[in-house]
Amino acid sequence: MNSKHLKYLLFSTVLAIPFWLGAALLHEAGLVKFYAPEGITDWMAIGLIYPLIEELIFRGLLMGFLSRYPILSRGRFVTTSNILTSIIFALCHVLVSKIVVNGLLVFLPSLWLGATRERFGSVWMCCVIHAIWNLGLLTTFAFCNQYASAIRNLLGLEGY
Repeated sequence: MNSKHLKYLLFSTVLAIPFWLGAALLHEAGLVKFYAPEGITDWMAIGLIYPLIEELIFRGLLMGFLSRYPILSRGRFVTTSNILTSIIFALCHVLVSKIVVNGLLVFLPSLWLGATRERFGSVWMCCVIHAIWNLGLLTTFAFCNQYASAIRNLLGLEGY
């Protein structure tokens, strides 16, 4: 991994911070349902295994397949294959969680991961970024779960 990769990885991590905080606020408001990791298996599965599997399936197989068609490889800022892959990725998250907002939360990050695949020509950087994002989200929820009452007081939501 060279300095170009490290800068991109750092930028991708910083890009995720507003999503982590927004997801935590949506969770506290009751609009989405997340749970704090309960043990090492949650951390391993959600933080490492799921990102690897999802990236291999969505950015590797699906986006790779769609990118073979020239009409789907075009786009002014984002390719059509990336948009289609991201829509399917978001819909799968809605189907699994049964919460529409979860699909909306993963759509933009999915576009970034698709752009990453197109930029680097590989899914491996996507796997690393996705893992960092999931681990950051888990850390955010673990922190929020531990300090939920203090956060509610800070936000003026004492009675909720």
